[in-house]
Amino acid sequence: MAAYTYTGTLTDIGVQVLTSRYPRLTVRPEHGVWGLDGVVSSARRTVTVNPATGAFTMTLVASADLTPPAKYVLEVVLFDQAADGTPIAGWDAWTFTAVAGGGNIADMADAPATRLFIGPPWPPSPIPGAYFDTTTNDLGFYSLED
Repeated sequence: MAAYTYTGTLTDIGVQVLTSRYPRLTVRPEHGVWGLDGVVSSARRTVTVNPATGAFTMTLVASADLTPPAKYVLEVVLFDQAADGTPIAGWDAWTFTAVAGGGNIADMADAPATRLFIGPPWPPSPIPGAYFDTTTNDLGFYSLED
């Protein structure tokens, strides 16, 4: 199971960096999932936000590599002072599909959480997803439940 780098920028509605707030950004799968090597925890992972630019980077397993495929939930809690338990100034959450290969999550909000294989040839071992056979023009699906 490969992990990829995903990026984004945290701003307010006016596309301004949240310099007057202290964001605590986390990411987690939207539900319990399995990976190729076993159980994947749905515990939140902290994501570091650059306070000057709002930019962030995180490493995740692609949504399609999880069973069942799952979107990720990115959550932010904003504080009036350093994020040490002081009063909360705001909260937001977003879902996105972590597409294979990584990239900017702003482009992934509505991406499908599946893989399409076109062949033959096929992957060396079955991977959940859709398979399009160019010799027969058949489309098939494989899941770990098959």
